[in-house]
Amino acid sequence: MRLQCTHMYDLAGLLLAHAHHRRDHRRYNSTVVKLDSIESSAPVGWLHAELKQDGEQVLWGDIAEDIIWRPQSCEGRLVERGFREWIESMEEEDAEHAFVLRRAYFVGRSRTVDLSGVRSADEMDFPAVCHAYKPQRRKAAHPMPGSIVRFDETCQPMLSRVHTQP
Repeated sequence: MRLQCTHMYDLAGLLLAHAHHRRDHRRYNSTVVKLDSIESSAPVGWLHAELKQDGEQVLWGDIAEDIIWRPQSCEGRLVERGFREWIESMEEEDAEHAFVLRRAYFVGRSRTVDLSGVRSADEMDFPAVCHAYKPQRRKAAHPMPGSIVRFDETCQPMLSRVHTQP
């Protein structure tokens, strides 16, 4: 598993949960924004992450340096080490929400990475947690020009890639 893209396993796990519970429909929408863009008094560098399930907010958190600062009930929790053990102690639905929002946070914060001028993942100072950053792939993993698509103004480009049956 550690040699593959973790996002594929994340999706597979969500699909299994969806099938296990015989859900007809479930849609998650997440946003991760710089907190000072929505709260003028917010400390610099803080991110606000929010998760909606089928249009209703189910979870949110303000995070800085991989530590959850708000809401108070989660204050001091790390989004890396110990996170899995923490969510395993939650009710199943709450754990799924936390799992999805954590992944959204990780993907969302990657938008701050400037890839201009980067020729391979080997030039990046990232741990080997992503498929592209594994030692055996770092030199061959190249940024794809034009692959960065912004979804903060509209999700239409992302949703246009989804194929549904009539």
